[in-house]
Amino acid sequence: MDSGFLIAGGSSELFSSLVREAHSAGGRVVATAEGGEQSVLSDQGFDDRLRHVTWNQRSPLSARSVVVQGDNAFGGSGVDEAIAVFSHAPTRKLFHETAAATIEQAVDRAVKAHLFLLKELVTYFLNRGRGSISVVIEESSSQDLAPLDACTAGAVLALSKSLFDLYQNEPITLRGFRGSSGDPRGFAAYILETIREKGSRASGKWFRHGSKSSIFSFGR
Repeated sequence: MDSGFLIAGGSSELFSSLVREAHSAGGRVVATAEGGEQSVLSDQGFDDRLRHVTWNQRSPLSARSVVVQGDNAFGGSGVDEAIAVFSHAPTRKLFHETAAATIEQAVDRAVKAHLFLLKELVTYFLNRGRGSISVVIEESSSQDLAPLDACTAGAVLALSKSLFDLYQNEPITLRGFRGSSGDPRGFAAYILETIREKGSRASGKWFRHGSKSSIFSFGR
């Protein structure tokens, strides 16, 4: 798979597994890291087909910088496949005990981050006249999401569905993946296999890894 990947997300096993899968498949991979985090890059087995860019998830300018650096990372060969990963550590406290700072951080790192990033990615691929964006939502293994987690996950789902509808007649592919956090390696392999096998035929569709039902039922 000789493609340029931009994989963006917070630190999680699913994010790391996606980076490994894309690299193992022969892709040129640009992976985001927030601040000084480079845990994905510290593992052995990677070569110069893996680069990293710093992403401040709260900043619209940083989102633009991530896309520009991804485009320039390998001699200007550009990004063919962008994967935006939404995952979160489940909120442990009861809603009425949740600090305001925690709510602000969740909105910044989930809702704002994806709004800023997806805006830049759509602009980038429209200007190129091709490319694909995959939104990946890692769902909790529990059906009982805390209100804050349900809010952020629901926002990303609704945003993605709106983008699928709005850009369905444009020369870019937008698709979504949902799956449980219980099998990150299997989920990552499923995502890369679906991208490779279905290509643009998957545009506007949601794909689920595993058979677990979800409290969210968005479809196309």
